[in-house]
Amino acid sequence: MSWPRLHPEAAVELQLSIHWTQQRDPGAADSLFEALDATLTRVADAPCQFPTWPSDPTIRRAILTRHPYVIYFCGDAPGEVVVMAVTHARRDPEHWRDRSI
Repeated sequence: MSWPRLHPEAAVELQLSIHWTQQRDPGAADSLFEALDATLTRVADAPCQFPTWPSDPTIRRAILTRHPYVIYFCGDAPGEVVVMAVTHARRDPEHWRDRSI
């Protein structure tokens, strides 16, 4: 299956994350893209496997295992998922909350 729909700002964040990593370590950038691809595919296929955000049960998050990135998304059924943010794990997790679908 393909990726879920990306909020325009999430698409930019994804591209910037890969670009930033590419400049520092091309091998790590390839690994980051593979991890993002696999996780976004899992999000699209089975979004309910990921935990809800404690303060808002309509938001879920997927944490990459080998890279310090988190994917925040809404939607509980395949085909309804919208990725709201792709962000570094050390960034304020609320920075994207004013985004609308």
